[in-house]
Amino acid sequence: MDDNDQSALQSVPRAAIAAYFGRLAKSYGEGEYFGRRRAAAIAAIAGEIRAASAILDLGCGNGAFFRDLIRIGAAAKLVGADLSIDMMSEARSRLGARVHFVRADATALPFGAASWELVFCSHVLQFVADLDGCVSGIARCLRTGGVIAATLEDSSIRETLGAIMMTEQWEEFRRAVFPAARARRTRSGDEVYREAFERAGLVTEIRVAPFTVGWPEIEEWVRVRWMPVASEAGRAEIERIMTSLGGDERIASSALEHTERLLVGKKPL
Repeated sequence: MDDNDQSALQSVPRAAIAAYFGRLAKSYGEGEYFGRRRAAAIAAIAGEIRAASAILDLGCGNGAFFRDLIRIGAAAKLVGADLSIDMMSEARSRLGARVHFVRADATALPFGAASWELVFCSHVLQFVADLDGCVSGIARCLRTGGVIAATLEDSSIRETLGAIMMTEQWEEFRRAVFPAARARRTRSGDEVYREAFERAGLVTEIRVAPFTVGWPEIEEWVRVRWMPVASEAGRAEIERIMTSLGGDERIASSALEHTERLLVGKKPL
């Protein structure tokens, strides 16, 4: 998820957000770009996954992270929670009985106090209107010494495309993909989330997880992630721009350094 998506959806009713992601249930998380970004995030919290006996993937979507959560946290109780029925249905079909799924709103968790040792949120908190209420609710569900690990706002794709496109191309592309995008926060996202974690009594740490992609992975990500939710006219415009960029040898052969950033909050002993 990208911060343009986030800014466009933060004030949208929860049912509409669920429907938005439901349209992506089959494809969300597919492709090499998502795979490399996901692997970087998992590597950054592998120690916490390995140590946890009860793990909640909050906003689990179609279950893309569970393959690694099962592999590393083999003995853990694993639960996925999401607002979208379509996403959870897809996750169940992929994972079967190994993972239990619960339909849940991140701002009204149906779990008792001290239920989890690790709560993982991949690009979830960016869509929550009441951030403090959401984070304090998650913290309530953590056991002493437990951890929330949340990915922060992702502008890597936007910054990469903005850097390699001509200004006019980028403006055309941005209008095609993000017609409803609102202005972003004036304060840094990291600061906003970190302060919310600290108000909930958590001890915070930001971890940076690097990964490398090339133009084929960027192009694949655009087609998997943005094309399905663009308008017909928008898809045609994206296709035109992507074809033009792919024909540029300088761009096609580029190795692009990206990062996934995670905010880790630990409940004090």
